[in-house]
Amino acid sequence: AGARGRKRKVATVANKFKDSLQTLVTVINSTTPHYVRCLKSTEKKMPGIFDGANMNRQLGYSGVLETIKVRLAGYAVRMDYSVFVRRFAILVGKVEGEGKAAASEILTKSKIDVADTKVVALGITKVFLKREALLLQLEKAREQFLLSSVLVIQRYWRREYARRKFQKLKEEAKRKAEEEARRREE
Repeated sequence: AGARGRKRKVATVANKFKDSLQTLVTVINSTTPHYVRCLKSTEKKMPGIFDGANMNRQLGYSGVLETIKVRLAGYAVRMDYSVFVRRFAILVGKVEGEGKAAASEILTKSKIDVADTKVVALGITKVFLKREALLLQLEKAREQFLLSSVLVIQRYWRREYARRKFQKLKEEAKRKAEEEARRREE
């Protein structure tokens, strides 16, 4: 009786294609894509010919040369401004601006000299820390701040719990005293 109201899905070519496409999208969304950058050794499309200037230009456009420079400079920690600010803004309270300015403010208030390129560098989109110890210092300060915040919240709620429990006991004692007084009057 209940099957009359439901329509069966007809196995048409369009439905099969739609299901297949949905399966493909599901598989793509469940994976982490990795890309391989291909470089052309020459524009002439002939074997055995290598154009160094062309290769350098392609490496420059793809950002590989810049990455190599950063790695050679030895910056152990590379973090996007948005991630850095979101993670460490709690150390300084309210942060003015965003991106590079906000990261600079956080580092300065955390007593890390932003001008010292031997310690830190602020790129176009990322914060570069020379030593992992700086990141650990910031992480430790963040952890201590969060721990102290948790303790304040716990202290507040324990006090509130004790206050409510005391109020309840006080009201119960008052109620019992009133009942006892009524019983004595009777």
